[in-house]
Amino acid sequence: MSDVPVIRIDDKARDWLKRQGTGLMIRPSPRLGCCGGQALVPVVERGQPRRPEDYRHLEIGGISIFLSRQLPAAADLHIRLESLLGWKRLFVDGVGLETEADRPPAKGV
Repeated sequence: MSDVPVIRIDDKARDWLKRQGTGLMIRPSPRLGCCGGQALVPVVERGQPRRPEDYRHLEIGGISIFLSRQLPAAADLHIRLESLLGWKRLFVDGVGLETEADRPPAKGV
C-alpha cells in the first residue's frame, strides 16, 4: 500500500488556484453535533499551513498541496471548485475520518 494519496484536481479548481497564485492545504476540521459529540470533517483551503511540519508537501499539476498528517495516507482525494454568484469555494471529497470509537476492536483483544 502506497503512502502517497491519489489526488485529482478538477480543471476548474486547478485553473482558479493557478490564477490565485496560491497552493492549498487539506486538513481535518472539528464539527460539533446538535446533540453533542464531535466529528472531524476534511476541508480544503487556499494557502499554506502555519505549522508545515504537521503536513506532507506534494506538488501536483503545478499546484502546491499541503496534506495534514492526520489524514489517511492512502486516501483517494478529489478536489473541486464550486461557484455561486461570484463566490468560489473549494471542496474535497473522498476522505473519511474515523474516531477511535468508530474503529473495530483489534483481533485477539
